[in-house]
Amino acid sequence: MSRYLSISTGLGIFIAFAYTILNNTLNAPSFDDYDATILFIKNFYFDGYTLWEKITALFRTHNEHRIFLSRVFATVYYYFFQVINFRHLVFLQNFFLLATFGLCLRVMLKNNLPFHFAFLLLCITLFNLSFYQVSIYYWGGIQYYTVFFFSILSLFFLDKSIKALSLSFVIAILAAILAIICFGNGFIVWGLGGFLLWSQKKFRLLYVWIFFSICLFLILFGPASKVQNSPLGAINFEWMARLLFTFIGSFVFVNPEGIPARYANIIICALVGIPIFVFWVVLFFRGFAVKNPLLYTLFCLPLLTAIVIAVARFNSKAAGGTASRYMFFTALIPVFLTLILWKMQKIKPKHLNGISVASVLIWLTSFYFNGKELRESNADVTDRIRRWEHNHEVQLVYYKESEYMTYYMDWAISHKVLPSVEKMTTGQSILVNNQ
Repeated sequence: MSRYLSISTGLGIFIAFAYTILNNTLNAPSFDDYDATILFIKNFYFDGYTLWEKITALFRTHNEHRIFLSRVFATVYYYFFQVINFRHLVFLQNFFLLATFGLCLRVMLKNNLPFHFAFLLLCITLFNLSFYQVSIYYWGGIQYYTVFFFSILSLFFLDKSIKALSLSFVIAILAAILAIICFGNGFIVWGLGGFLLWSQKKFRLLYVWIFFSICLFLILFGPASKVQNSPLGAINFEWMARLLFTFIGSFVFVNPEGIPARYANIIICALVGIPIFVFWVVLFFRGFAVKNPLLYTLFCLPLLTAIVIAVARFNSKAAGGTASRYMFFTALIPVFLTLILWKMQKIKPKHLNGISVASVLIWLTSFYFNGKELRESNADVTDRIRRWEHNHEVQLVYYKESEYMTYYMDWAISHKVLPSVEKMTTGQSILVNNQ
């Protein structure tokens, strides 16, 4: 694809994605929003917390991880507007997606990848509906977008750091702290950061990094932290492998209709994921990791996250590797993989057109099928809220009992934390209304 066609296509992809977000985001809670946001607002503003209790509540674990920025943005928004507008919060969280785009583009250009190709590839991978649950629901993007943005930011500035008192190193430390309190897999950046400093022989910085790592670990995971651990039970390594390889290759999952087509696509994902995993391991033993630590650690971020999810969610088997709520974590695999192959001169300029065309075709197919699923998901959310208004036995979240969700919703509406059911379920989504 020519330079101007690539840039125009990338802009078209961004406009289509932005239009979809603007016209499909509901001002209504969904899934984890009930306890992660509504209940937290109740605790923070209505339950008589002292200042110290409010501060500690922001850092308290949610299940097995922390969601600090999710709580901060919700509490700040409520403080100023005295209501929670999930639509506005979703728009806010997507700024972190834009920031990740800009940061990754900077890394790609630094490694001499042509601008038009880098721009198009990032538009395809990041402005994608495959992870629509993260893009249009507050409980997802505010955690997932932030943890990867701050992780990448930390590694980027760590690579530039020379002295412990330099601005770059301070930013790297702060970004790594934010990453670990935004979501569970944020702890990965601390290990990767240590490896990056070791491989660059920045031992004085490494000692400081290790010191902060130990302190943070003791604070967040020590005996006084009260971390809630989810019981894993007996691990099934076959199921784990299925999920892992499918998840690694999930950037080619287009969510086709029909069980046979979906199973076939899942198998393709696994077949793509296996060689990528092997390539990742081979890179380490052949010394690429030490020669190019920034690129390798960036590549490690989604792959190590895939391992964490495979261990924690192995019961969902291969199908769990294509869950929309997790697929943002693998969106950058093709970006960093392409960048590494370009650095190794395995991909040459003549290959870029073929990669661009194939990537655009995958994006178009994914956008079509996931757009349909997005509409169905929004329709289910609004339909449950409408039926719940007349019958409080209706489950607001299909996999959770109605009692607690009913209590949260009733409380939020009666205290005007949320608008009325009518305002939450009408006039918010063009695609839902026109389905």
